[in-house]
Amino acid sequence: MTYLELCQKVNTLSGMQGTFSSVTSTGYQGTIAALVSAAWEDIQNLRQDWEFLKVETGFSTVVGQTEYTLLNIFGSSTSVVGKYRGILGDDARVLQKISYDAYLLKEVDEEDNSEPSRYAIHPTTQSIWMNPASEVEALALHYWRKPQVLANNTDEPICPSEFHMAIVYQALVNYGVFLGSGDMFQGYTSRASSIIGDMMRQQIPTRYVRTRPIC
Repeated sequence: MTYLELCQKVNTLSGMQGTFSSVTSTGYQGTIAALVSAAWEDIQNLRQDWEFLKVETGFSTVVGQTEYTLLNIFGSSTSVVGKYRGILGDDARVLQKISYDAYLLKEVDEEDNSEPSRYAIHPTTQSIWMNPASEVEALALHYWRKPQVLANNTDEPICPSEFHMAIVYQALVNYGVFLGSGDMFQGYTSRASSIIGDMMRQQIPTRYVRTRPIC
């Protein structure tokens, strides 16, 4: 469903009269649009490691360069990264991530003109620092993107469509709070929780725990 269709669904299920026409409308329609947008952001913020927020982008090293800014990598200084996952070299090798403090302590040798092997993330600017490459190499940056913000009628949540009703139900829960309606709040809380539970089971990476034999 698009942002508009999500709002229309909330409008219908809440029992409001009239047709929901646009997410940029004012009055009660503006309230519904804001509740739907907030519900989607709240769901995304439940976790940082949703599968549907995983993104990969490529960038190339520059001979002798140690810092790669957001502008270098994404073509914009506005950060889209929620959390970095890792960097792979063009031969599929995994670059080792170290802390920025370790980088400042020269645990990455800036005089080492070889292929990048370790990197650090600046805590404020999110730029990537590594030892300078001796030649151009294509790197693959893996990360979780920041939560998507719905703004236009045709915007569609990036999660699988089977979970779109979670946004509708969560918006109705929030609408129940806004209206002071206990029935609406209670009626849709369990529905939202059920779908979000399914979403977590399917869209969160599986964790494996290694066990050591007792003897």
